[in-house]
Formats: sequence, C-alpha cells, structure tokens
Amino acid sequence: MAAKKSSIPRATHDCNRPDATKSKLRVPKPPAKPNPSHIQRKPEVNDGLRKVDDDAVRRNLLHLEEDHARMKQTLEDTVREAEERIETMRTLMEAKEKLQADQLSAASERTEELEEQVEGYELALLENNIDPVTGEIVEPTEEEAVKIQRIKKVTKKEVSKMREKLHVLNENSDKYLIDVQNILRDIEEIEATSQRAGGRPVSAPMTDDELTKLIEKVEEAQMKEEKEKKKKNKEEGEEDENDDEEDNEEEEEEEEEEEEEEEEAGADAPAHAKEEKGISRPQSKSDVFIT
Repeated sequence: MAAKKSSIPRATHDCNRPDATKSKLRVPKPPAKPNPSHIQRKPEVNDGLRKVDDDAVRRNLLHLEEDHARMKQTLEDTVREAEERIETMRTLMEAKEKLQADQLSAASERTEELEEQVEGYELALLENNIDPVTGEIVEPTEEEAVKIQRIKKVTKKEVSKMREKLHVLNENSDKYLIDVQNILRDIEEIEATSQRAGGRPVSAPMTDDELTKLIEKVEEAQMKEEKEKKKKNKEEGEEDENDDEEDNEEEEEEEEEEEEEEEEAGADAPAHAKEEKGISRPQSKSDVFIT
C-alpha cells in the first residue's frame, strides 16, 4: 500500500530547521570603539607666535594700501597728462585744418583768376584767327567771318551811341549850368534890392549845403533824362540788329566820322570841366532884408 502524504504545512517543517533562524534574522553589530592612536590632535599654538603673525599681516596690509594709493596717484597723473596732450593735439589739428582751408581757398581763387585770364587770352587769340594751342594762324570760315563783321558793327554802333550820349550830356550840362548861373544872378539882384530897401531879415543867403542840394537835384533830373534816352537807344539798337549788313565803303566812312567825333569830344571835354570848376556861388556879407 502507498504511503499517505502529510497534510502539515511546509512552514512548520522549515521552522524546525536549526539554520532557518540564522539565515532569516540578522542582528546588527555593535559600533567599533575608536582607536586612540588614530585621533588627530590640534597643535597647541603659542600666544607670542600668534601676535607675531598678526603684526606681519598688518604690515603687509599697510604696504598693500600704500602701493595701491601710489599706483592710483600715478594712474591719475598719467591720465591727466594724456588728456592735456590730447587737448593740445586737438588745438594743433584745428589750427592745421584752418590753415589748410585758408590755403585751399586762396589757391582755388588764384586758379579761378588764372583760368579766367587764360580764357580771355584764348578768346583774344581766336578773335585774331590764331590757334591758342599751336599758335598758328587759322583762316576763319565764312560763318566766323560773318560773326566777326557783325560783332564789329555792333561795337561801332555802341561806340557811336555812347558818343552821341556824351554830346547830349555835355549840352544838358551846359543848359543846367546856365540855369544855375541865372538863378544865382536873380538871388544877387534880390539881395541887392532887399538891402537897399531895408527891413527885417526874412531869409539868410544860400549856404553851401543848399547849393549842393540844388546841384544834386539838377544831376538827378539829368540822370532821368539819360535813362529815358538809353531806353530809346536800346529799342533802336534792337531794330538795327535785324537790318541787313552794311557795305564796306559805308563802314570806312563811319570810321572816319567817328575819328573826327573823337577829336571833337577830346577838345570839348576840358572846356566843360573848366566851366564846371569856374562856377561858384556869390557870397554876400550882408543879410537879406524885406520891407
């Protein structure tokens, strides 16, 4: 017959083992006692040595502070010197720039003047049919010849007009001078009659300022007449430019007439100057009296 299995749980069998409690339960070990040989002891410091160390540290700190102050002062001095040098350099640069600008402006003005002179010389050479580069004589074309003739005619007309204006001015100046002389003569007669008649003074004789004002008024009237005549001459000149070219014979005759007019104008000019210088206001010592 087969043996029956026991119905007792297995845990009871395990507990009955002698090694079961040892493997399951672990008891902590007690802490190990310190070994006195391994303990590090602090060295005992002498009070005298401690004071010596403190004094050395204090001296070092004082030296460091002195070095710091000295370095700070040297840095401040160097910075100040650098700023002063920068300021002097700035002033020198400004003066240099100003001088360069002045020199540049003067040089530019001089170059402009020279360019204008060169242009004038070139125009003069071209008018005389000379090449300004090579210096050789160049024959003008038909168009250039026509232009030159027109310019000559215009200049001749302008010269003749100016001479006519001078003649007119001389005539007008003669008229105005005669009027002034007549006015002065009338003033003298009035003064003489008032002095003979006697009475209280009403007006003083004509002063130099009044005479100058009178002459200025006369000159202003003369200038107005000149302006009106200039306008008329301009209108006539514009009409003349539209006319055809004149013949060479007429031009020669005009040149001869202009030469004669120049001689006449040269002879008339000093006479008018003498007349203008010779005019003076009569000065009377007596006051003007009216009855």
